[in-house]
Amino acid sequence: MALINTIREKSGWAVGAIIIGLLLFMLGGDFLYGRNSLFGGNDRVVGEVAGEKVEYEDFNAALEQAKQGFIAQQGRQPDENAMGYLRDQAWNQILYRIAFQKEFDKLGLKVSDEELTDMVQGENPHPSIRQAFTDPQTGQFDRMKVIEYLRNLDKMPPQNQDAFRSFEANLSPSVWLSSIIT
Repeated sequence: MALINTIREKSGWAVGAIIIGLLLFMLGGDFLYGRNSLFGGNDRVVGEVAGEKVEYEDFNAALEQAKQGFIAQQGRQPDENAMGYLRDQAWNQILYRIAFQKEFDKLGLKVSDEELTDMVQGENPHPSIRQAFTDPQTGQFDRMKVIEYLRNLDKMPPQNQDAFRSFEANLSPSVWLSSIIT
């Protein structure tokens, strides 16, 4: 009986200690690792490539661009497996841009207008263009579908236009190098 009375008398302290422990557990990560505004600012860096920090917003923009490209190409929202692939693709795009772009600029490597036209509708289309405009029944690339698509691009929804412009803007040496490497 004495034990039960002692537990009743001290139960307030026990409950208080448990509540404090839970609060420290839930909030402690922010205080210990400095991810809140009190101790270290709002750290939005998701990685670092060649000494350059990659911000969450930059990664998210690359991911959104990859997602819009997927939707335009596949005509559906990506599932979780596709999102994993798109995250990898977005990170690799950032990695190649940062890691190689400075060297390309130093060497003066650029994609000319003629090369860009060739990569989209010429004799050597980019692998993404080739994949998107290959007839599934015959397995043959149809250049006329690309030309028709480009002729009607201004009549398409804005997200399709933006996705194509983003794709075209990313046809830089670092992007075509990444398509060769991967």
